[in-house]
Amino acid sequence: MSNFKEIKNICCHFTKNLAYHQAGIGEPDKELKNDFWRMANGNFAEIAILEFCKLFGGWNDQYRWQNVVEDENDFKKRIEVKTTLSFVEFENYVKEIKLYRDKYLSHHDQEIEFPRLQIATTAVFAYYQYIIERYGAGGFPLDLKSFYMNSFKEAEVNYPPNS
Repeated sequence: MSNFKEIKNICCHFTKNLAYHQAGIGEPDKELKNDFWRMANGNFAEIAILEFCKLFGGWNDQYRWQNVVEDENDFKKRIEVKTTLSFVEFENYVKEIKLYRDKYLSHHDQEIEFPRLQIATTAVFAYYQYIIERYGAGGFPLDLKSFYMNSFKEAEVNYPPNS
């Protein structure tokens, strides 16, 4: 599998898992009561975090944006515009996500609050769009937002009521 195909796959996997997680938490008064659904829902969120880290986390990761993009400054500007953070702020955000992955998700060394994933979502969508613009979609969705919404709807109807 080419790097670009794998990057698109990782972005879609992030998006689908995020949508499944968010469909399960849905409305503020919705609470997953069944242990199976709580566990599954948490796993969806944690897979999304792992996928995000493949794209933005480790310096040596094969799919990290810096190992893929042709013009780093252009990509940094794209991330700044999309996330409304300076790139330094964005990198600090990435460090928070990695801290959760490393200290809680991977090793459970310490209890860390689950990170907010809005910025991660925006960054993954921007990376995906960058790849699609340059290398085409192939068999992947043209738009991750629509892909997210379709995945959300799929999950929403599959979570049982009063789960």
